[in-house]
Amino acid sequence: MEKLIDGKLYSTDEAERVATWSNVPDRSDFNYCREELHRTDSGRWFIYGTGGARSKYSERTSDGTTGGEDIRAVSEEEAFQWCQKKNRTDAAREHFPGHFEPA
Repeated sequence: MEKLIDGKLYSTDEAERVATWSNVPDRSDFNYCREELHRTDSGRWFIYGTGGARSKYSERTSDGTTGGEDIRAVSEEEAFQWCQKKNRTDAAREHFPGHFEPA
């Protein structure tokens, strides 16, 4: 997927996928939600998300709602917070070593 945001082209095909998360394994579940954290060659971060008709990625149609997808640009801090919230420790260790310390 590609999306222009503030004059910048974000593309899942051209960026590095850093981490993925999904809430349920069954893509046919209306609540299904999958997100991928990506980093562009120029160091910009974005989240690509896709989901079912009852997910935050749903789209309205003339018949109700259907699944959808979107790209959202995020800051480095928001990307780290996403890793923390989704428990993607390996990605946080590799890409954000200065954002945390051992307990």
